[in-house]
Amino acid sequence: MKRLSVESSYIPDVKLSYEYKKNQELDLCVIEVKKKSISNTPNKSDFTKIHLEMKLMITKLIQMNVHDPVVYGVLVQGFDCQVSKMTLDGDGFYFTPVVHFIHLPRDVNDIMIVPRVTSCFITLKNELDRLVTRIQNKKKGKSPLLAWTRPSYKMPVLIKDPLKHLVENN
Repeated sequence: MKRLSVESSYIPDVKLSYEYKKNQELDLCVIEVKKKSISNTPNKSDFTKIHLEMKLMITKLIQMNVHDPVVYGVLVQGFDCQVSKMTLDGDGFYFTPVVHFIHLPRDVNDIMIVPRVTSCFITLKNELDRLVTRIQNKKKGKSPLLAWTRPSYKMPVLIKDPLKHLVENN
């Protein structure tokens, strides 16, 4: 199990990292893979987890003064896959659009969607290659985006007995 390099409490199913110094990694993409759920909406905890992980990852790139920082998250649920991209576009505004939504092949009858799936992942690979180049060419000093970052929070946890929790923590 590989933990995020910026926060050890997060363990994505898969992560893509770049080793910029000996034994020091920068996480660039996280991937969560789950079976298809009964509902048509994505698993909220995985959706939230990916976005929290991406926020930590982009903040690290900003702290290192990487030009045009961007990170990616991939959520696979059954045969549906969405690729999200996070940028910091304003004061505390972490913009995370879905850049690709694809259906993965289920059987031999879905052979026609293989080129689209391949194209999406090649595009993601090319974007990550460009990001690695920007990391290699980063300048010393502080990023002007640093003032726009906000503190990160961990995954929300379910409180089984809210009244008891309030009494014990006040």
